[in-house]
Amino acid sequence: MHIKDSFYNTKVLKVLHLKTGMLYFFENLVCIEVNEGVHLNLELSKEIFEPINTFYKDKESIIFLSNRVHDFSIEALDYPHFFKALPKIKLFTVVYYNLNNRYNIEIEKQFIGSIPFKGFMSLSEAYNYSKKHLISENKKLA
Repeated sequence: MHIKDSFYNTKVLKVLHLKTGMLYFFENLVCIEVNEGVHLNLELSKEIFEPINTFYKDKESIIFLSNRVHDFSIEALDYPHFFKALPKIKLFTVVYYNLNNRYNIEIEKQFIGSIPFKGFMSLSEAYNYSKKHLISENKKLA
């Protein structure tokens, strides 16, 4: 389910249309819906770094949610560079809609590093888990 077609659309604070796809900014969570057929690598990802870091400049930690409503590929070896460019990310969640994407997530986990990484079969599960994780993370920082 696309963010724009979900209940969560009412919670969106800002939307960006980029070459890579759609970025949805929530209070402490950014969601990306990558366009069909894109090969997401570090070079292409650079277009999302500045908007995310600027929007969340006053936040201690944020959640990154990948809502995989389209088929695309990822350069998994670029994950460490991705998280270095977005240092406030404390959790990376993925919503997958088929078993192939579920298997891809298992492979991607090998490249993520120390960032917690979790996959879900529904947007609501991912969003709710992300919010609970953020509350827990903020308690640690207090």
